Amino acid sequence: MIAALFLSLLLQAAAPSAPPSPPPPTPAEAVREHPLTLFFYYRLRYFHDVSGLLGCARVDPGRTRALDARYDALHRGLLARFGAATIDQPDRDPPQPGQGLDCGMNAMGYDNALHQLERHLAETAG
Repeated sequence: MIAALFLSLLLQAAAPSAPPSPPPPTPAEAVREHPLTLFFYYRLRYFHDVSGLLGCARVDPGRTRALDARYDALHRGLLARFGAATIDQPDRDPPQPGQGLDCGMNAMGYDNALHQLERHLAETAG
């Protein structure tokens, strides 16, 4: 029993480890190297933020949940690719209540922005 444990520890220590993944680019590097990706993401984030500000989940819960799920998947992927310093930067000009925004128009813009970023990422992958 002890010999088997010792042998498994030796095998784990001898197994080649995966090379460490490179750190994410700095925000400046990310903007310089991937300006369209980040433009499309920040545009999308605006619609996501407006949806939350207006409480669109109360108006059309099914559609809002579907849009938010697509947003969350894209956000996780971009967070892994670019890091929190780039993706989770505070918005310098966040949406404000009373700017003539409504959930119906926002949902169309949100869907279009999601589609545009998804298409861009699919076209630039590889």
